[in-house]
Amino acid sequence: MMSKNKCVSYLQNNWIDVSFIAEGKSVDATQEMLALGACNVVSSFVSSMPVSGGLSRGAVNHSSGVKTTLGGVYTGLLVLISLQFLTPYLYYIPKAALAAVIIAAVVFMVEFQVVKPMWRSKSMFSLVQYQTLQTAKMKERKLETIK
Repeated sequence: MMSKNKCVSYLQNNWIDVSFIAEGKSVDATQEMLALGACNVVSSFVSSMPVSGGLSRGAVNHSSGVKTTLGGVYTGLLVLISLQFLTPYLYYIPKAALAAVIIAAVVFMVEFQVVKPMWRSKSMFSLVQYQTLQTAKMKERKLETIK
């Protein structure tokens, strides 16, 4: 049986494939699940984090016009060079600025014409949204007290 995290990871990866990669082509879900499973098995031998698709990375690549996997190699090299030489300077970039980059890349995925009727039709959605906001605030306060 699949755990919640693995199920969410698989659905996220499948959604990335359908949204960004396939663009009208069919995606073999069985092949996707086998690939994710094989990657997770191999990564377990080196104590790696579970393997999954990167939604924000996929959105940034898609909005930047990246068409091949060479974009991932380029991004990886850029990250390694940045970590090597720019780490002391990157420490002072506010988290809000980093979040703005992700929001700018992902904002096109929100269908505003769908959100408004959902908000009006079900009061449960507003309750869940309010609870999520309160939980996020509570976690932020807890992290501030730890620092």
